Amino acid sequence: MPTEESIQFYPITRECMLGKGTTYRGGQDRTKSGLICQNWLSQYPHRHSFTPAAYPEFGLGDHNYCRNPDNSNDGPWCFTSSISRRSEACSVPRCGKTLIF
Repeated sequence: MPTEESIQFYPITRECMLGKGTTYRGGQDRTKSGLICQNWLSQYPHRHSFTPAAYPEFGLGDHNYCRNPDNSNDGPWCFTSSISRRSEACSVPRCGKTLIF
């Protein structure tokens, strides 16, 4: 049984991801290749259905931070601001282990 001392708590706004990163709420705004992410409220340059109204639990909003609203195995991602690249995964570090036995 883990003790209170062996559990690490992470704030709601994370700078790292757990699992597939669906709860990641950090400020990473560039893809793995360095492309700037498109704002989630914008439909340019890429039209999409991932709106804050459609996916309220995934931290989408008036920002361009990487998120994982479709539970992608690649972790947090974004639509890019590049016309030639629709979307790409982001380089979000994994959090340390949450439980130590």
